[in-house]
Amino acid sequence: MSQKGFVKADADEVNMEIKDWLINQGETAFVDALETSFRPGKVSFFGVSSFGQPPMGGNQLGKIMPHRVLDPLFWMLAKEGIVPTV
Repeated sequence: MSQKGFVKADADEVNMEIKDWLINQGETAFVDALETSFRPGKVSFFGVSSFGQPPMGGNQLGKIMPHRVLDPLFWMLAKEGIVPTV
């Protein structure tokens, strides 16, 4: 959460990237099931990383730096009007 609120534009971009990736992986039925089971705007895809970066090579991970792990929670809070959306 930056800019003193939930950054909707960032979340929308991640949503489209994850959705496109799922479709490219052959998960169209999964995406369609979610979109038909919930009202528009009530489902969003997120990608989070507990490591914050890809492996450095040789199966070695760098320092663990969580990245965007709280975005799904902030999205829900913003939907309920608890945190501002910017």
